[in-house]
Amino acid sequence: MKKFNLKMVATVMICGSFLFSSCIGSFGLHSKLVSWNQGIGSKFVNELVYLAFNIIPVYGVCYLADALV
Repeated sequence: MKKFNLKMVATVMICGSFLFSSCIGSFGLHSKLVSWNQGIGSKFVNELVYLAFNIIPVYGVCYLADALV
């Protein structure tokens, strides 16, 4: 029983070190999408594209892809 608890604690500690590390990265795909959106035109067009990309989850998918890759 005591060995099982020690193994469980060790497993949780190792998984936690991978999950909660602060090595995130530069999010290149998301940054390129944001810079492309800012370079389209006026601020009103940028806002419309931003809203459309949030309704169709383009920003979320790019952010998730950057986080996973």
